[in-house]
Amino acid sequence: MRLPRLQVISLVLAVALLVSAGGIATTQHPAHVRTVTREGAQSRVIPRFAQPTQMILVGGRLWVCNDGGNYLSEVNASTGAVIRTAGGRADRLSDPSDITTNGRFLWVTNYGDNLITELSALDGSLMRVIHPAGIRFQNASAISYSDGYIWVAAGGNVNHSSEIVELSASSGAIVRVVKRDIWAPETIDAVGSQVWVGNLADVLDETTGNPNKSITELSARTGAVERVLNLSHVGAGVQAATIAPYGGSLWISNGSVEIPGTNYQAIEIHASTGHIIRLVGGAHPWSKAEFGGPSGVSILDNRVWISDSSNVVELDARTGKVIRIVGARRDRIDGTQDVVAYRGYVWISNSDGNSLTELRASDGALVRIVG
Repeated sequence: MRLPRLQVISLVLAVALLVSAGGIATTQHPAHVRTVTREGAQSRVIPRFAQPTQMILVGGRLWVCNDGGNYLSEVNASTGAVIRTAGGRADRLSDPSDITTNGRFLWVTNYGDNLITELSALDGSLMRVIHPAGIRFQNASAISYSDGYIWVAAGGNVNHSSEIVELSASSGAIVRVVKRDIWAPETIDAVGSQVWVGNLADVLDETTGNPNKSITELSARTGAVERVLNLSHVGAGVQAATIAPYGGSLWISNGSVEIPGTNYQAIEIHASTGHIIRLVGGAHPWSKAEFGGPSGVSILDNRVWISDSSNVVELDARTGKVIRIVGARRDRIDGTQDVVAYRGYVWISNSDGNSLTELRASDGALVRIVG
């Protein structure tokens, strides 16, 4: 679940490692990792991160998509050590846009090659490349696993090919394709009996007259459309970057603004009724949050963590009130793409800085920078 590609800054900044000071840890291993390609015994040296974007946690290890390097990085979430990089010619990793897991396997959408790569979550070895006949996975932007099935959002920024594809996780075979009420999907989350799709507000939507600024809810059992939540009335053009469940509600990071005078927002929606519970940011100054481009959302212990351009915003999940905004030069939080909260700590991927930042969840203090 990534930001719309037009908003991702492609310039890679060359940033030197910070020197440890005041108890703040920095990585001590070299700036590159030597890895063995699966085409043979010849080794190659590659950066640990190259425009890192989406992350997922598997058994205390973070798997990170590198949009600028066509590979994944595996990081020990307790120590910050980079364990390995995964990616080779056979994997067909190309512009990896999102990642999901069942704890045993990883599935990665490849925005640049229109297919799905399945890897072992144990060591990153290739299991198979999924490219069913008749399915292009054009501009596949997001993927989500639930209860033995994989849901893929394809057609981001390409309205006429927009579709949701459900695959069997065990065989990779197509279960169904959903096209109704899907408009350039940019994010997807399968949660229990529901599948939530964030539809990108695209120029093509305006010219064709199709609804935009919406969230589509599907039945995970049948794929049927259960409702379409038109969010254009909230005062900002909704481009859902991430959808995160919390209790009976959903937190959505609004990654786009189309109406002058409004700010980016975080939106909480009642999952059963689709009613908006609250807006944070935008035209609501009481929240004291002025988002600059919210992307990832992660929830831990009644706290909502939102990666937001050069900051990370912490909200109270019960009230929507801002607890703190974290972002300083020493944190290297820059061009944030995703956030993962885990066991009292928060990890942020920094696409512009080619690094990960780890914070302490209790007070937002910097723990370490990896990169």
